[in-house]
Amino acid sequence: MTLFTEPKEGFGLALPALTTLGMSGASEEDAGLASGLFNTTQQIGMAVGVAVLSD
Repeated sequence: MTLFTEPKEGFGLALPALTTLGMSGASEEDAGLASGLFNTTQQIGMAVGVAVLSD
């Protein structure tokens, strides 16, 4: 179980930094599009990760 408890703590610290990095290059006009794309990519990545780990 140690394998699965450590990444949870790291994700909580990494996600705000990744969000800032993902949105830093977006202009004001493209902020909504960039946010939606970032969130969609994050959700798909998490779903694929869960599917791979649960197989």
